Amino acid sequence: MAEKRASLIIDLKDNASAGINKILGVLNGFKAGILAIVAAGASFLAFLNSSVQAYAEQEDAVNKLNTALKNQGIEAKSVSIEIQKYASELQNTTTFTDENIIQSQALLVSFGLVGDQLNKTTKAALDLSAGLGIDLRTATLLLGKASVGETATLGRYGFQIKENTPAAEKFAAALEQVNSKFGGSAQAQASTYSGKIQQMKNAFNDLQEEIGSRAAPVLSNWAEKLTGVIRGVSAWSTALKDN
Repeated sequence: MAEKRASLIIDLKDNASAGINKILGVLNGFKAGILAIVAAGASFLAFLNSSVQAYAEQEDAVNKLNTALKNQGIEAKSVSIEIQKYASELQNTTTFTDENIIQSQALLVSFGLVGDQLNKTTKAALDLSAGLGIDLRTATLLLGKASVGETATLGRYGFQIKENTPAAEKFAAALEQVNSKFGGSAQAQASTYSGKIQQMKNAFNDLQEEIGSRAAPVLSNWAEKLTGVIRGVSAWSTALKDN
């Protein structure tokens, strides 16, 4: 009889233990599911944040371009759109992002370059940057200065413009030398393995810009409302101190 009771107790313990293990297994699975959801949510928020940031950088570049055009007396939206289209075309054949190219274009416009001259100089700046291994802004400044007759800085990089060259012809001579030495460098850079990887990143960045452009208005509205709340709380806190 005692043996039967002992056996029954053992069976009950085993069954209870099995039941508890099943419950723990379900809880662990539930926990893993929650953690997976949290991780997915965090990844989505990080992607959304980087997308909005990408859009903000693009928007900032376009605003700089529009401001430069306005300062030159050009306010037609179509002109800005055409310049941006050319930036996209250059991005597709080089490793430079369109927002960096647009910033370069804005800088060149501030020197008074527009139309076909702007396009030629922008392309030359990309080649100069790729050929010399310098950043695009520096290359753009070198050519921007050259466009107003200051070619001495280019001389530090091995470009020699004859002293007796008329001021009106110095820029053309500078562009000719840049194209002669480094023409096609930016496009050649894009044909390498690292160049193709960079182009893939640029394409992904464009996708993020598109997503960011849709999310930004909503987030901007939230930020505006939150700013109002913060200011209200700050004013209330100040009023309490004064009293």
